[in-house]
Amino acid sequence: SNLSYLSAAIEKRPDYAEGYGHAIANFVACTSMNLKTILDRYQDAFPRWVEAASKLKDPTPILTISLGVAAYRFNGDAVGLRRAIKDALRRAPFSVEVVCYCGFGYMWMSEPELALDCFRSGEKLMEFNPYATAMLGGASIASIMAGDDVAAIAFAKRGLEMTDSYMALHGSLVAAYGHMGRLEEAAYHIARVEALTPGYSISNRRANSRYADTPGNRRFEEGLRKAGLPE
Repeated sequence: SNLSYLSAAIEKRPDYAEGYGHAIANFVACTSMNLKTILDRYQDAFPRWVEAASKLKDPTPILTISLGVAAYRFNGDAVGLRRAIKDALRRAPFSVEVVCYCGFGYMWMSEPELALDCFRSGEKLMEFNPYATAMLGGASIASIMAGDDVAAIAFAKRGLEMTDSYMALHGSLVAAYGHMGRLEEAAYHIARVEALTPGYSISNRRANSRYADTPGNRRFEEGLRKAGLPE
């Protein structure tokens, strides 16, 4: 996994800000998708990464947003996350990685319009960047939160043209098809979600990702429920 390379890089260079930033963000992403094998392997290392990274004198934009995301995910610090997003975007507005992490930060706070602004701003660069599928998955989820299921399906299908193994793309299609009553199509993607993340449910999504309790997030969960994803 990416974390194995990032962990090795951090061990070799304990002052490697970019390494800490990507490692922290990747761990939080794995938490939201309940990837237990990876989480178990790095559960003990994660707090050490956060502690060491927090002491670095000159955090990069990637590290700034990653620490903000981690503080929100595990401590509920929404004020700190918003501050980190604004700082990271001010310093690196054309970095696809920064824009992607900021978009997910807004999405986890259930602010889909701001999340979509981030995802769309990097759209011209996405095809040439490994974060393309993550941004398309985020844009799809945020579109459902914002009430646009048609756009959500379009984003997800673009992502699936690149890879069939990113669970967020299938999960967003489950919710979108659930709202549209297209249950046979939803069932296919429920099966893919189960294959990629065994035991995935609405309740463990809520537990693993600190989505704010807003109408947008409740709309996403209702789409999953209508499609037949286990509670």
